[in-house]
Amino acid sequence: MNQTNLAVLPAAEIQTVDALTVHQIMMDDRTFERMVKYADMMASGTVTTPKHLQGKPGDCFAVVTQSMLWGFHPHAVAQKTHLVNGNLGYEAQLVVAVLQSSGSIVGSPNYEYRSDGEALECRVGCILRGQRDVTWGEWLVLKSVTTRNSPLWKTNPKQQFGYLQAKNWARAYCPGAILGVNTPDELEALPPRDMGNAEVVTEAPTSNTRTNALKEHLGAGKKKQQPAITVEQVIDGINAANTPEELLAAAEQAKNLNADDKAKAGSAYTARLHQLKAAANTIDQGTGEIYEPGEVPAIDPDDEFLKGLEQGQAQ
Repeated sequence: MNQTNLAVLPAAEIQTVDALTVHQIMMDDRTFERMVKYADMMASGTVTTPKHLQGKPGDCFAVVTQSMLWGFHPHAVAQKTHLVNGNLGYEAQLVVAVLQSSGSIVGSPNYEYRSDGEALECRVGCILRGQRDVTWGEWLVLKSVTTRNSPLWKTNPKQQFGYLQAKNWARAYCPGAILGVNTPDELEALPPRDMGNAEVVTEAPTSNTRTNALKEHLGAGKKKQQPAITVEQVIDGINAANTPEELLAAAEQAKNLNADDKAKAGSAYTARLHQLKAAANTIDQGTGEIYEPGEVPAIDPDDEFLKGLEQGQAQ
């Protein structure tokens, strides 16, 4: 059995930088602005920027973002991208480099080959972080590989086959390391993407539109929300009532109480009602008015709630 350990990428091809987290990219304004400027500069390039990225700062920003997450130089990553059926694909060579730098495996992938020509078979194994033994993937025969879009498949098929199997191994055992990254051979099976026509924006939204909308929504909710009232406050209001109007107004607040508290408010209402009846024909201390017995209390006979309160049975 022929076992080979391939050097994934020459050091000069992929320059590493300090990797960033998604939080650092999205939440730090200075970092985000610098990445936008870098994407603009990349889009303006001609010699160092692939043709499918030239004049497209949005696509360049996606490459820059992915590069920062991996800890690779953006221009080096851009050179390893291809446009396939309207989708951006990354070379398998780069995917293997990402796997190595992710910290998911210890060392480099191990490659095993057997047979020759179209009958050549390959499998890849890696030592997962925290383990001691190699975890091997499945064997694959070269003649089953239908997509060979690189000229290196003719000049160095063993290397390309190894890259392909390393990518397949990563998909199976470390999917998080290459999440959202597709290679050209995977994208060729997809139908061409119809990007449609760009919509005409008549009025550009301000940068804080969503923030303002959220604040307005929360503010409206606060305005609609009524402050809670306690049974003690209702009873205090009932006991402080010196006129039929005040008594009715105080009892009205009991509508927002639960059944038990309504019963307590009803008892207080009844007691205060009798007090006002007993005080008929006397001068009210609050207003100075004189009440006749028939004027107290001034209850609307059709108000079932207040009638229930008087009986201590409000619903």
